[in-house]
Amino acid sequence: MDSDAQDSLLQFVWDRVAAVFEECERTHGLLEALPARTPDRLRFVASVVERVGAMGRLAERVPGGKDCFRAAEMRMEGNKFMRSSGPRDLLAAAEAYNRALAYAPEDSGELRKAYSNRSAVCYALREYRLCLDNIEAALRIKAPAPDPALEEKLRTKQLACRKLLADERVCHQFEQFCYAKLSYGPNVTNSRVVEGVVESGGQLVARQDFVVGDVLMIDEPYVTVIDGKDRYTRCHHCLRDRFLELRPCPDCVVAMFCSKQCAQQAHQRYHRLECPVLHRLFEIYHIATLVPLRIVCTAIDTFGDDLDRLEEHIQKIDPDFNPFQLNWNKVTREQLYYAMHVLPTNESQRAPMLNLFLATESIVVTEIMFRHSPKLRQLANTEAKQDLIRQLVYHHTMTSAFSARHINQDNGLGSYPLLAAANHSCIPNTIRVVLPGGKNALVTYRPIQTGDQILISKGVLFTKHAKQFRQDRLNSLFQIQCRCEACTFDYPPVWLDHSDCPLEPADQTQLNQIERLLDRAKPPAVSCHAVRTALEAVVLLMRKYVPLVPTRNLRQLTELFSRCHVLLFHGVPARQRYAQQGLC
Repeated sequence: MDSDAQDSLLQFVWDRVAAVFEECERTHGLLEALPARTPDRLRFVASVVERVGAMGRLAERVPGGKDCFRAAEMRMEGNKFMRSSGPRDLLAAAEAYNRALAYAPEDSGELRKAYSNRSAVCYALREYRLCLDNIEAALRIKAPAPDPALEEKLRTKQLACRKLLADERVCHQFEQFCYAKLSYGPNVTNSRVVEGVVESGGQLVARQDFVVGDVLMIDEPYVTVIDGKDRYTRCHHCLRDRFLELRPCPDCVVAMFCSKQCAQQAHQRYHRLECPVLHRLFEIYHIATLVPLRIVCTAIDTFGDDLDRLEEHIQKIDPDFNPFQLNWNKVTREQLYYAMHVLPTNESQRAPMLNLFLATESIVVTEIMFRHSPKLRQLANTEAKQDLIRQLVYHHTMTSAFSARHINQDNGLGSYPLLAAANHSCIPNTIRVVLPGGKNALVTYRPIQTGDQILISKGVLFTKHAKQFRQDRLNSLFQIQCRCEACTFDYPPVWLDHSDCPLEPADQTQLNQIERLLDRAKPPAVSCHAVRTALEAVVLLMRKYVPLVPTRNLRQLTELFSRCHVLLFHGVPARQRYAQQGLC
């Protein structure tokens, strides 16, 4: 969809949302007179949505299917990047070819050409194994019209790649980092980690003392949703940056996967239900709106597409259930959903109009699904089952405020059942480290004593944001009034603080050396061992200086602490390696 058409659709959506608000305000008495049961209220909002014509254009057939003409346009755009007189923008070319792959119909000539063109990018970036993979994908396609010239070209390049890969010097020239592993496993109920107490304002409490650098726990996302800007460079399921390996969904133009395993898992758990409408939802909503829908789709799969069984399970859920009582080494998918469902909604603490907005958003999303997802419509084939879907999407829209976390600097969102139990602090004692695949490690970066709360940041920090901004944002998003150390004593943002505590000369020299090491980090110049050593040095400096807050050094040390973890767990990003090697 072009930008003008998308802007027009967005304007329609917001106009209709405004109309829903006006109608609900006019019939406010009717809404308040309803029993305080969510299904009744959601049914009322659904009737208002229908009455004011809020679905309108959204009820029309969802556009954006496979299209050879669109695929050819995108492929030609990639060719322009490859043939430009200046430095070739190989990364932009690869993204354009990925778009072409997404739009090309299955077993079409355009699909074969797009794989062929992407193999040229791989060759230019000296990714010869990936070049072979793309060539083989192109050769496997049985397009209606044979193309002997293209096939001969691919065979020639295939032989060249095999010859280069036979040279051991080429094989080892671009050796990857050896990825670090955590010091202990993911069972958050053993003595090496923390215990949780889920109650009003749930909290995590330390069972023992922890020092800077200790890993407290690992939380795996129940679902992830990729950011729209990255859908043609990252895997739709695991969110890894595999832009030279992505394979398209055969039915939609949005989802691309880095492996057969990711494609199969995504299709089984959620994509088979949302595939027909994903393009439309990405057009009109932020990805935060898609998280609740994906949670519900995953829950449906968890209970074998049996909505009666899902509802029966929900009826048995104890609202005081503590997820930390589970053995997370042997947790079942049913128990995982149990942990997701008991997260707080804060519905009673939220302004009525905000609840109405969330309800309207949930209704529009579910109505689009009911109208355009044949598989969901087949499952939710009664009014009671449709009410259940509406209620669950609304429920998880409210809980997502607590469980959703950004992944890899806004590449997507993940929903984390355990991290949601931790309270916020603008000067937290832990830092969240994103692991490959979206898992989160909670790492200590301020000393924690037995009985202390485990505190995380919910997006605002005193080192970066003024107190009033922090308070307003936390109240708006989470309905909480922060009384942390930084807010109580009104610590100024470090960039306003002139009473800094300088590092000792030897420590400052060491810190500068670590920064230079990380700035030039690329294999084989910097080894995994070197980064580990740098992290150990940063940890020692943090143990020495972090207790002296507020100080500008806190921000500098925290950033280095985070950078070391990113390198250890993710290695050097491919794009950065290519730039460092002068390839793009």
